[in-house]
Amino acid sequence: SADTSVDSVSPDYSGGQIIDPTGIPISTGNWGHAELAVAWGGTSFLAVWGDQRAGVSVPVIYGKRVDATGTAAGEIAISTNTGAQTEPAIAFDGTNYLVTWAQNVTTNGNIYARRVSQSGTVLGTSEFLVSSSGATSPPDLAFDGTNFLVVWTQAGSGSDIYAARVSPAGVVLDSGGIAVASIPFDQFDPA
Repeated sequence: SADTSVDSVSPDYSGGQIIDPTGIPISTGNWGHAELAVAWGGTSFLAVWGDQRAGVSVPVIYGKRVDATGTAAGEIAISTNTGAQTEPAIAFDGTNYLVTWAQNVTTNGNIYARRVSQSGTVLGTSEFLVSSSGATSPPDLAFDGTNFLVVWTQAGSGSDIYAARVSPAGVVLDSGGIAVASIPFDQFDPA
């Protein structure tokens, strides 16, 4: 769609009232937006998406913080590298967010990541490689209190599920990946 927006829903489980019925504009430029993911970071949400803005031939990864009152801050360029960057996922470790995405996934691509602080500062000098082993699906991730676990589908004798742990400092602890499901037949779309 041309615009990306989010809605807030109250935690009232008996009714679940929508707090922002018209949505909160996240990115409203006249370009493609897709694959929105969001995480709560203790003081604000961080929404991330694939963004194909003017002058960019393939999607890149952008983000925007939204505080608890629904006020959105400025856009954050998380990765603007060449190569189609799609379907970001996000998790929070209590201090920083980790954003992951697939690059060139339709042609056995790579999984990349970037850390972002609670204040919206992109950390490190560039994104870092989580896996270059032929990802065929976008990643998903979660934080266990010590490390992140990033999961994806990887080409092999079929489609298999792989994972890698990433420390809060952005260090990939399993450089070759961990085979989670590499049995006969295909396994795909892990979460």
